[in-house]
Amino acid sequence: MGKWAYFVAMSDFRENLPRPFLKWAGGKRQLLPQLMAGIEAVGPFRRYHEPFVGGGAVFFELARRQELGPDEAFISDTNANLTAAYLGLQLDADGVIERLREHKARHSREHYYAVRAAVPESMVEQAARVIYLNKTCFNGLFRENSRGLFNV
Repeated sequence: MGKWAYFVAMSDFRENLPRPFLKWAGGKRQLLPQLMAGIEAVGPFRRYHEPFVGGGAVFFELARRQELGPDEAFISDTNANLTAAYLGLQLDADGVIERLREHKARHSREHYYAVRAAVPESMVEQAARVIYLNKTCFNGLFRENSRGLFNV
């Protein structure tokens, strides 16, 4: 394989890897170079635990670098809506994507506030709600008040 073909193949490969799908308060995306340097300095590890995954910048970067095996990474968070977003995507990514397409087609001020006020029951609906609100709210930031209600 020539250099160009290899580059294109690797570019396609990298484009298809999961990336953070949310912008999260306290996100680490801007700090990735420093964080990855620190992780590399420690050396290889067997398991990765992230108790407050948020947008998952470090998790997704380690996955992109192929430093995580399927049984080696454990992510969690205390935010139930965020956890539902990850679980919804894990359970039925196609269903979440389809619901996001519906939100996109119906997007308006009225639809945004209706989705914001909604309390969906299924993981797919919850995941699509979190992602939709994150991508359409002011400054693209999902934030909740002390009662767990979205407030951006």
